[in-house]
Order: sequence, then C-alpha cells, then structure tokens
Amino acid sequence: MPTTQGVQILRDTARAAFWQGWDNFPSITDKLAYVMDSNSDQETYAWLAYAPSVREMSGSKLKQAIPEISFTVKNKLWEATTTVPYLTWKYNKNGAIAKLAEETGKKARAHRDKIISLNLMDVADSTACYDTQFFFDTDHSDPGAAYTTSQSNDITQAAASTTIPVDTEVASGIAKAISQLRTFKDGAGDPVTYGALTPGMIEVHHSVGTGGDLNALVEKVANAEYLTGAVSNPVRNLFTPVFNPYLSAVDELYVFNTGASRKPFILQIAEDVTMEDDFGGETEFNTKDRSFGSFGCYNAAYGDWRSGVLVTFT
Repeated sequence: MPTTQGVQILRDTARAAFWQGWDNFPSITDKLAYVMDSNSDQETYAWLAYAPSVREMSGSKLKQAIPEISFTVKNKLWEATTTVPYLTWKYNKNGAIAKLAEETGKKARAHRDKIISLNLMDVADSTACYDTQFFFDTDHSDPGAAYTTSQSNDITQAAASTTIPVDTEVASGIAKAISQLRTFKDGAGDPVTYGALTPGMIEVHHSVGTGGDLNALVEKVANAEYLTGAVSNPVRNLFTPVFNPYLSAVDELYVFNTGASRKPFILQIAEDVTMEDDFGGETEFNTKDRSFGSFGCYNAAYGDWRSGVLVTFT
C-alpha cells in the first residue's frame, strides 16, 4: 500500500489539475443565466409577472393586483468518475493523472453550458416555458396580465438556401432580431428594453452549420464593413458571435439580450461541483485501482422569453 504522504501528493496533483481545467475553460452561457442557490431537492419560483405602470394619481391610490407566475425546477445529480488502473497511477508516466484530471475539470465546467444549450436552447422552439407557450414562439402573453397583445420571439428570414444562407441574409436576420428585442413589452404594456443595445449586450449563438459555413458567415458579419455586392453591413460591431457546439440546427440563429434584467435561463445550484476521490479507500484495497471524478447537484430551466429571439432561415 502507498504511504499516506504518497496518497496525499497524488490527490493534491489531481485536484490542482482538475481546478486548472475548470478555471481555464471559458463559459459560453454565463451571461445568459441567473445563478440561483437552492437548499432543497427542488425550488418553486413565484415571480410577480411585472411592475405596474405609473399613473397620475386622482383621488386615492389604485392598488393593482399583479399576477403571479409559478413554476418548479427539480435538482439533478451529475457525476463523471474515472477509474485509474494500478500501473497507471503507480508510475504516472508523462503526467497521465494530471492530464486526465484537467480534462475532467474542463468537462465538468462545460456541462453547465451543455445542459443550457442542448437541453433548453436547442429545443426551445418545441418546449414550453412558464407561459405554457414554447420558449421561442409567435404568440406569447403573460397569464392574467393587463397587456394581452400577442408577442413573437420566433421570426424568419428569407434565404436562397436555408442550409447555407449568404452573408447579407445572415445580417438581415440578425438586424431583424435586434429590432424585435426592442419591441417587447411586459404585462403592463411597458417596454422592457431601454436605450441602446450595445455589442456587449447582444450575443448571437449558432451551430457550426453545413460544412462550417454558418459559423464562418456569422463571424464575418460581426466585423465586416461591407458584405457581398459591396453592401454596407447593418450590424457591424453590434453583436458578439458565439459558436455553440451543442446546437444542432444549421438554419437557425439564437439572438440574446444579455443586458436584460430577466435572463433567458436559470441555473439552479444545490451543491456546486467538487472533485471527489477514493484514494486510499476500499476500492484501492480490493483492486489496487483508484477512482476520482466530479460531482454536483444542479439543474437549468427557462427564464424570460423576452431576452431572446430565434431566427430561422426559410
């Protein structure tokens, strides 16, 4: 059996590499989600739908009833555990343990992006949010609200080829989405977006597209002064392109206002990610192998649909 000191050295090496991998991995969804603490197996969110509009006082004050929006998010357990064979950890050639631990940390950090992108964003045009409509839909309205006019955050952009749009079509779609973000109203009929939507506020998430074409086009449109045919670019420097590897659609763009007070997603954390191991434990005694990995208890859910617009090329 290894010495206690040897076990601690190996544990410290693995932990340092794990957190290095975690810290060095850039999140692609951190601006899109509220982070909410949880102290139970599930949390119920009871939102007051909107603030009332200011009115001229005539006589006594008008006490306005505001509808409550309620939904529940259940926490889930997540883990990724690796068993390291005896001869691998004993000799640890080429820093194998540290490299594996660093990659484990990266994947643990990326998992939050994955559940927000794959489980929510990628299916948001076919999955209901708090108002019982799909998150991206053409007929949103807050239940019980004073303002009942239907609102759409699911728009289309004409394209000669839906799978490989050209740069002018991509630019037009993004411009339409940014304009649409400015139109949204809350349940009282008041606008939810004020002032300029700066480049740091607008993110355009997209897949790689067919053969990488969509990714290349969005990157080009973000910075190019002129587009095909010497056309002036209407959205130059107005948004941040975000290649999202978890998105599958080759004909869609997801345009988000990250500066909105209500975010499009919720990241609920009951137990933040930790690195755990059984170094020196029963498994090592029985098999001489050692195991380590990540563990966390959290989940993600839809937030406010007014923070995002889906553009589909048709």
